[in-house]
Amino acid sequence: MRWYATLAVVLAWVINPAPALTGGMIGAGLSGSAALLAIALGSLVVALYSVPIGIAGCQTGLSTALLSRRVFGQRGSDIVAFFMGAANVIFYGVVVGIFVATLEAVLGASPGSMMVWGGVLFAIAMASSAFFGYRGLQILSNVTVPFFLLVLIISVTRAVGDAGGWAKTLAVQPTSPIAFGSAVTAAIGIFVVGATLIADVTRYARDNASSLIASLVGFGAGLTFFVGLGAIGAKAAGSGDLIQLMVSQGWLWIGALVLLLSSWTSGDNNIYSAGLALAKIFNRPKRTFTIVTVIVGAVVAATGAYQNLLAYLGFIALTIPPVGSIIAIDYFIVRREAEAEEQEYNTGALVAWALAMLIDYVAAFRMGIGASGLNGLIAGGALYYAWHALFGRR
Repeated sequence: MRWYATLAVVLAWVINPAPALTGGMIGAGLSGSAALLAIALGSLVVALYSVPIGIAGCQTGLSTALLSRRVFGQRGSDIVAFFMGAANVIFYGVVVGIFVATLEAVLGASPGSMMVWGGVLFAIAMASSAFFGYRGLQILSNVTVPFFLLVLIISVTRAVGDAGGWAKTLAVQPTSPIAFGSAVTAAIGIFVVGATLIADVTRYARDNASSLIASLVGFGAGLTFFVGLGAIGAKAAGSGDLIQLMVSQGWLWIGALVLLLSSWTSGDNNIYSAGLALAKIFNRPKRTFTIVTVIVGAVVAATGAYQNLLAYLGFIALTIPPVGSIIAIDYFIVRREAEAEEQEYNTGALVAWALAMLIDYVAAFRMGIGASGLNGLIAGGALYYAWHALFGRR
């Protein structure tokens, strides 16, 4: 698969209401320059983090779930796959929940009036392209990404003009202050799961260059741009909800279409990756767990879990980044050979993961050092390398 097809899938994964809302929260919590800096830093971390995982997937043809088996062991990787699968299932429910809540606002319905039946209906509808596997995701992504970008750029540019220009927009003071580290954590957490699972996409890439472009442009530039649009929207119009911004500009049906398609292209990627991870654990066909993902995601959407988006992002930033750094260190430094002996459990990898989460929690949340996600990423890779240097692979 050529580089632009791989990139289109990653961008379609990134472009959905959740990153823009995250950007809106960051924009409401920091000054304009600080918000954009936090978003750029978090997105850069996600992009660089995804590069070695994506290349490993391209070179081996393996999904992230199968790469983790080589690192954490056959049974140990089930624990990792469960965390990643659960994160995708929950995020799918969050995306559907945001979609339904925004659709209520667009249609003027009472808040919560459509959440139960709408969550179930749209959770099922958005799963349809995932049933066709990667090809279904690619076709939908190629059609929708250019349209999304054009409409969003026009809408945000109009909002900035209405607010008096870029200088006045960025000078708007925060209304709900947050710490800079918390903003970076949110920017990392919004797509660190997708970055960890990028091998699910790049295993079809034509070469390493295609994988590299998808990582750096998709997560680095794409995530910075789209989360940044949410932050700018919050400064210019008082809300990071770009769909409601379009509606307020008189673009009711265009906003509704962008809402539907952007939620769809992100949600089906989450379903696809969740199905791969859970199928690996239970050794059953992926389509079986695609159905399970849809059912659980519908329940998550119906419960209104999207209202706790920042808490979810904090949990994801704490638990997932060490996984990717451990996979990268194992594949590129500890043992480069493609056919390594598999174990039931790789104690070193599991211990490094657990300690990295503990270090991240204490450093970020108890001592205020660094940003959650970045701390764990560095600690996980360093601890695994140190374990292997001291004890070997056991």
